[in-house]
Amino acid sequence: LYQWYALFGVLDVLLTWALIRSGGMEANWIAAEIVAVWGFWGLLTIKVLSVATVVAIAEFVGERRPATGLALAIAAVVMNFIPAALGWLYLSMTIRYAFLPDYWVVLWGENPSIF
Repeated sequence: LYQWYALFGVLDVLLTWALIRSGGMEANWIAAEIVAVWGFWGLLTIKVLSVATVVAIAEFVGERRPATGLALAIAAVVMNFIPAALGWLYLSMTIRYAFLPDYWVVLWGENPSIF
């Protein structure tokens, strides 16, 4: 499960950074402050630290209570999947017209039914 947790963490960082670069903002106020000061490397650092902390806690708990450690690992994967999925959704909404000529966007408006 840790591979999935790390994968969704990487996707979360990359998609969040892409959204920030395209005019979006970080929803987590602590992460937003870190991004404002240290940029991408700050965002990557807090994600790596949070993933490492959760994995260490899951391993610690899992040694004593295997079922609880497994439940924690599953919850971590799900909780990291959600921001990655939302980031993908938001990014797909913001770059919807990125490859269309400007006159097509103006012609069809904000909600073209053919796309």
